[in-house]
Amino acid sequence: MGVPVGSAVDETVWKTTVDELVAIFRDALIAVLLSLRRAQIRWDDLHAYDDWDAISETLFKAIVADSLLWAVGDLETTVPKYGFNMVGDPRMSFVRVTTTDPTGADCDYLVFCDIDPSDDRFDRVRCWMIDDRGQHVAGHLLSVPLQNARFSFLHRIEPGGAFREHTELAVVL
Repeated sequence: MGVPVGSAVDETVWKTTVDELVAIFRDALIAVLLSLRRAQIRWDDLHAYDDWDAISETLFKAIVADSLLWAVGDLETTVPKYGFNMVGDPRMSFVRVTTTDPTGADCDYLVFCDIDPSDDRFDRVRCWMIDDRGQHVAGHLLSVPLQNARFSFLHRIEPGGAFREHTELAVVL
């Protein structure tokens, strides 16, 4: 990407949304499946291994996480690695999932973990359920249909402090 927002360098700005970043990421996962099949790399939950983790983590970082950090102009912010549980860190910012599915109603936040790799459709998103202190409400992931999910970026300005929510972004390229 380019330089932080507000610099004096001539810049190109990409207007996007967190929803669009997640959709592009999902499309990228689907796009690599044919090559992964040919290379005998498994991605489904029961058989996935380090190669799939490295590929999916790299795509998430390049498409979603880095775009979020450049958009808010805060390269020091911590965003959970794709597929990992880093909830509870007072410095953590995260992708928030909101859904029309009432299953997650018992918590304050649904935190994006990954796109469920159980099949080739990648049509479900898995989330950690946390309370307003950042603690887990349940010890398991909640899986919700992607079509019912909306995404925003909760950017923590100071460790342990309040969040600033972003749905629309201006990413400096």
